[in-house]
Amino acid sequence: MTAPETDIGTDSALASMMVGRRAFVFGLKWESAVNAATLESEAVKSADQAGASHIGFFRRHAQFGLGKLPTDSTRRNPFTSARWNSAAAAIAGVVGGSTLAVFKLIDGRCVLIAIGPHGILPDGDLIVASVDDAWQRLEELRAGGSVWRRIYAPAEWGIPDSRPDTLQSLLARAKPSSLAPVWSVKHRKRIQIGTIGAAAVAAGLVAVVIRVMTISDAPIIATPPAPKAPVARWIPASAGLSVCAKAIRDATGLSTVPGWTAVFACDPAVGLQIEFARDSGAPISALKRFVPGATVTDDGTHASIVVPLTARLPHLSAEGGFASRAEYVAAAGELSQTLGAALTIGPGQPPLLPGEQPAAPNSPSTWQLLPWTLATRSPPEVWSAPIAGLGAIEVEKVAYAPALRAWQLQGKIYAHP
Repeated sequence: MTAPETDIGTDSALASMMVGRRAFVFGLKWESAVNAATLESEAVKSADQAGASHIGFFRRHAQFGLGKLPTDSTRRNPFTSARWNSAAAAIAGVVGGSTLAVFKLIDGRCVLIAIGPHGILPDGDLIVASVDDAWQRLEELRAGGSVWRRIYAPAEWGIPDSRPDTLQSLLARAKPSSLAPVWSVKHRKRIQIGTIGAAAVAAGLVAVVIRVMTISDAPIIATPPAPKAPVARWIPASAGLSVCAKAIRDATGLSTVPGWTAVFACDPAVGLQIEFARDSGAPISALKRFVPGATVTDDGTHASIVVPLTARLPHLSAEGGFASRAEYVAAAGELSQTLGAALTIGPGQPPLLPGEQPAAPNSPSTWQLLPWTLATRSPPEVWSAPIAGLGAIEVEKVAYAPALRAWQLQGKIYAHP
């Protein structure tokens, strides 16, 4: 039961390993929330107190695990196409409660997982320094009076009824159990508050309109309307990315036209544009045969075709409650390291209503619009969810170069000024 390990480092309280396209982390400190409703707020509070960088959730039992992942260049996630996942939560989801497990790592340390009937034990996600220490800890837990229905341990220990499953086989069967940066959990709550506030304002306006319409005989006194706060309105990134990823995936076959190099550029609100560049000596007839609707330039070196997108995209809106640019920049730095990508947040300007003049330097504003870009060679399933999880973020363009396996994204994000 020896598991391959990443380079988090033997001096860390954490360890990790790769299974398939997912990187799993061991060694989180687990706590139980009062209930599911307060799970995230309790997790953020404990994370701030402990100086943790990431939070894992085991929502079945309202639990959260805390860990501080290394951020320097020599200790970043080496699997640039993978997100961090909680190994203990993943195993708990597969085997259930009353489970005790020990697995060896290649550096001589061991992983000990202890899952009780009500979730992962406080020290049930542990990196043990040596095999002897792991054996001693396992025996202490077995002698503690708890009933362990499943035990996984090295075969040479000779423990009766020990199961033969490997750590890799358990994790391969597990559902995703992604770790979330502490900042993203805080931000998700703020966006919910902002959206609820916008809905409350809209409900209040409807009530006022109904009230006015019922007063038919009252004299009408013209009063200047109060200035309205600008409302931020955006297509959620999850919807835009889903539409563009599907459109590009469906059109990938067009990148195989002999002698022509294709590049895809998708605007989720408009359509998918495919640009072709002809290699020297390549026949134009090949492109016309494979892509009969393509428009070829007069010199025959380039061609293009636009595929309309008909998906109905949802919209969200809010008047405020957004995170600041500094918080977005910090989150972008974490995601860049976690995803092995280049995510940047640009400067922005406060919004102006139609016909409105630029505000005075000290006048208040509820939000500002920031540009963002992402450059990566990882596939969409790696970065779609993290990008969408940033909050009030919209995707304006998704570009993909199949020959380079390179993705370029750009869009806008709403932030507190």
